[in-house]
Amino acid sequence: MSGNGHLFRVSMSGLIVQEIKALAEIATSMGQRAAFLTALEAIYHHLRNNPREFGEHRFSTGKQKLYFRIGALRPVAVHFAVHENLPIVLVAKVFLMGA
Repeated sequence: MSGNGHLFRVSMSGLIVQEIKALAEIATSMGQRAAFLTALEAIYHHLRNNPREFGEHRFSTGKQKLYFRIGALRPVAVHFAVHENLPIVLVAKVFLMGA
């Protein structure tokens, strides 16, 4: 949770939502649908509760005060940004590992 005890707001574009649906179909064809959905749910939990500790820091922006990170729980990886002061997470990309 953020420093003041509130959950983070996770934001993603419609394109990311479509990407997740397409990846779910690919995972299904690979026999990994359950693992995909379980990992996606766990990642979302991390992004809502502790995104500054989830995954690994990649780089920061100065003016926008965003910390870009990558996190993974097999078979899903996600690139995301966390605002320095606000409880906001922006999902940039979702990957299906092994696809």
